Parts: sequence; structure tokens; C-alpha cells
Amino acid sequence: EIMTKNLNEVLVKKNSKLETIVGYFPNLDTKDMEKISNLKFSFVHLDFDLYQPTIDCFNFIKDRLEKNAIILVDDYNFINQEGVKKAVADLKIDLDKGIQTQSGQLILYS
Repeated sequence: EIMTKNLNEVLVKKNSKLETIVGYFPNLDTKDMEKISNLKFSFVHLDFDLYQPTIDCFNFIKDRLEKNAIILVDDYNFINQEGVKKAVADLKIDLDKGIQTQSGQLILYS
């Protein structure tokens, strides 16, 4: 929480529209969940490492993505993080709409 607070203070000083939120999705603080529920997203960085949070987040964002949005999925091809890859497979995400990086990420575009 301290890191998130400090990072957000830096972002405000730089007049950035970015904001970080700390928590376990989808069990975020009510205020934070309300804040993001009405947004559209052009870039989403998922770094959950696990199956269920990855599923929950994809289901949350899928109808909130802007046209040509980018989704960065961390740990897609990372040893000992099979849950993310299984979640992507179970969601039937079209891998032709993305690229896999050498460092294990999957970058998708809508």
C-alpha cells in the first residue's frame, strides 16, 4: 500500500492520468471498484500469475475495452505460472490477435 501511495503521488506530480490500485481483484475496496467499473480501457496490464484472477479480470474488462486496446498479460509463458496460460486457453482468446514475447508476456490487441 505504501508503494502504491508513493507511486500515485509521483504520477500526480507529473500530471499523469495513470493511477495504480492495490488489492486482490475482484475484491477491491468498494471505492476503487466503483471508480474502475465505469471506465473504458485502452491499455490493461495483467500481472496476476494465477488462473482465477486472470479469468475474473478478463471477464471484467472485455466489455470495457476501447477499440484497438492493448492487453499485456504477464507470466503467460513463464515457468511455474501455468494458470495464466490455462486461463487464456479456457477463455478462448484468439492468439492470432497478439504476440508472445521472449520474456514470457502475451500482448493482445482488440
